[in-house]
Amino acid sequence: MTKTVFAHTPPGADFPPFVNLSRQEGGAYALTVRSKGRGGRDLGSIELSPETVEALATDALADLHQESAAPVVTDEMVARFLGWKLPPDFYPDCHVSFDRAATGAGSWPVGTNLLTAVQARAMLEHVLGIGS
Repeated sequence: MTKTVFAHTPPGADFPPFVNLSRQEGGAYALTVRSKGRGGRDLGSIELSPETVEALATDALADLHQESAAPVVTDEMVARFLGWKLPPDFYPDCHVSFDRAATGAGSWPVGTNLLTAVQARAMLEHVLGIGS
């Protein structure tokens, strides 16, 4: 089922311009626009991900209020941080160790167990200057 999230058609003559944002089944969004006149022939639509709609709304509101859009730390960002393969020159401090010989050939640490996902999110929010 499609749900209209936003629609705008200004008053006008036959075939006025319009814009429509609808959420489609499956969670994607469709942004449809039509120019004024020409028998309604100038019509276009694109599919947008929820993340793109969120970025569009955030940036539009920031621009409207003459502010910079604040970055948003997503679960995907946190997961990517926690899943980052440590570089070959990995050398942890505080007596944390990694015994490559004991773990077997081809094994190498991924991510960190030094931070939980909640702590990683807080650190990223701190680095990006967002949150509390």
